[in-house]
Amino acid sequence: MSTLVLPEPTHTHGATARRAHQLFLAGRAHAAQERWPHAAKAFAQAADLSRDSAYTLTAAHASIKAGQADHALPRLRALRRVHPDLTLAYTLESHAWLDAGRADEAVRVLQALPAEAPRDHIYHVSLAVALQRLNQHQPAVQLGELRHIGQKSGRVGRRQPRKWPMRANASFFGVGAEVALGWA
Repeated sequence: MSTLVLPEPTHTHGATARRAHQLFLAGRAHAAQERWPHAAKAFAQAADLSRDSAYTLTAAHASIKAGQADHALPRLRALRRVHPDLTLAYTLESHAWLDAGRADEAVRVLQALPAEAPRDHIYHVSLAVALQRLNQHQPAVQLGELRHIGQKSGRVGRRQPRKWPMRANASFFGVGAEVALGWA
């Protein structure tokens, strides 16, 4: 199962940095109890005090989990302008757009990732989910087949696809949408 891994903030010195980290820890405590609106508020306050991208990513993620995708979007757009090769910023922004019911914007954002930036499994799954929500099932399946080869069993080589389309819940991938998959 793929899981979204958010980066840890860097430890810096100074009163503002300490306050940002305290807010981050408070947000983490709220998130552990799935009190997402409270977590989003604490993480957002931490992000406002620091330029560390980890705080911004965490604030955006908590906003999305709290059902406040509209709060995540401006943060992520600004972060992408400062760090255009930060794949996770594109991925999270696509999740915010999906939560807002805008799969077209989710695809646009993911496809805007510069060619030299790394594309991880979560990025590809997010793109497949967004394509499926646009009823572009075949490109989503093809993308999944290219990324999935050998990942479940460690085997190298092309897996034999099951009869198309096979329906699976994307929670297998760590996301909550249904995805039409063409592999076993």
